[in-house]
Amino acid sequence: MEKAVFFTNQDTFEAWFKNNPNATDVSVGYLRKSTERDSIP
Repeated sequence: MEKAVFFTNQDTFEAWFKNNPNATDVSVGYLRKSTERDSIP
């Protein structure tokens, strides 16, 4: 398993896909609003 990557916005998330075209698996989790941490909407 690879190291977890956290994205603070949609642009960095999309850029990751463009820079990792050979990625075979992606797991996406969402933070609750109450955490007050930046994340993709």
